[in-house]
Amino acid sequence: FRCIRHMSFPVEATLAASATAALLGVLSAPLISSPICAALVFGWIACIGVALTLAAPPVEPPPSEAEYEAHGLGPLPGGAPPAQLYLDLMKRIVLNLCYHEQSHQVVLSRSPDEGRPAPELARTFSLRARVMGEDVSLNTLSMVGLRRLDSLQACISALVAEGIEGDLLEAGCAKGGACIFMRAALRAHGDTKRRVYCCDAFAAPPPPPSPPAERLR
Repeated sequence: FRCIRHMSFPVEATLAASATAALLGVLSAPLISSPICAALVFGWIACIGVALTLAAPPVEPPPSEAEYEAHGLGPLPGGAPPAQLYLDLMKRIVLNLCYHEQSHQVVLSRSPDEGRPAPELARTFSLRARVMGEDVSLNTLSMVGLRRLDSLQACISALVAEGIEGDLLEAGCAKGGACIFMRAALRAHGDTKRRVYCCDAFAAPPPPPSPPAERLR
């Protein structure tokens, strides 16, 4: 079931092909004297049906250059400083924009404006969802999206510029992608004194305690 869950072919088509092969095997059984031959015919037809069903799915075209530029992911100016180039690369790595074609898109979050009142399974890569932090991918280091990483960078730049003291902490860090980027942003500003703390339960939260009986009355 784990393998089927990550494949993009329709399971219904596979079941239909198997059912058709089984029906043909039953209908051809009276014409074949040997039960072994009938089983071989059934298996051969089933293999052909499943092979046709499991053919490579059509490849979705990659996002266009214009789409990247519309989301603020176009090429940086030629004279961009090394720190800007470094942080731009870190964002793309943390969000796995470099190898998005290898991403396993699991869930798109709720978005009533996009017509998704509830989370749903994502079959293809969506650059907009990755930028807005609306998808949950198996091989990205952060789910916050590009816009929130931009906000983190602006906040850290303000902390360093205004000399505000204090360490940084992310509560609910998951894989720690945002914390990795915070450390990178501090290094880009030459700040080596602050610490970055990654906090997470790394487990399902315990169920809430049952209320006392007297409160239920």
